[in-house]
Amino acid sequence: MEVHHHPHVEKKSFKEYLLEGLMIFLAVSMGFIAENIRENIVEHEIEKRNMELIENNLKEDTASLGKIIINKTNALIIFDSILQFRNKNLNDSNTFKSFYSFWRPLQGLQWFESNQSGFEQMKSSGSLRFVKKKQILDSLYRYENAYKIIESNEDSDKDLLGKARELGTHFMVFDKMHPQPFNVEQQKDAVNSFFNNYYYVYRNYESLYIPQMQNQLESGKRLIKQLKEEYHIENE
Repeated sequence: MEVHHHPHVEKKSFKEYLLEGLMIFLAVSMGFIAENIRENIVEHEIEKRNMELIENNLKEDTASLGKIIINKTNALIIFDSILQFRNKNLNDSNTFKSFYSFWRPLQGLQWFESNQSGFEQMKSSGSLRFVKKKQILDSLYRYENAYKIIESNEDSDKDLLGKARELGTHFMVFDKMHPQPFNVEQQKDAVNSFFNNYYYVYRNYESLYIPQMQNQLESGKRLIKQLKEEYHIENE
């Protein structure tokens, strides 16, 4: 009968097992570290691209704010001029023409609309979690919250001005060529409410709205500088 001889297998020592285990551990660890590094690089690239978009949004905002602050400051002067006619006789043709010459430019008021597309994109995509600097996030949220306050003030002013224009239809004709008053004496309540609305807007512009816009402009400029320094955004 044929006898089978099993090959002799050299038994490994404990040190060899330990070395093999260590090598496997190191290989897994290095792979894990490499994957983390790759993810961090990708996340940082996404973060920087988003911040570049936000920085461009802020540039648009600051340019717009500069123009609108001038527009609103000029409007404040016109509001003051209009309010001087409150106790004057608008039935008088010359008085009314003078009043109308001040009132008409107010129909071209500008309003601020912040470009929040970059920040909204980060919130909707969940990439805000990539932002490691708390002060950057705080600045972005402060800027957004300040805009919401401005937006609320604008909505209130638009409502008051819209109602004032509606009240104006009770005692004057909106004819660019031949504006004229009618029934001014019979529409005293409408006339008083008309001027009251302009007074409320005037006071809001003077004490709240224009200062808020100026603060937002300065905040936007500071945030642009902060993003440029933190993310090494090159000047165009």
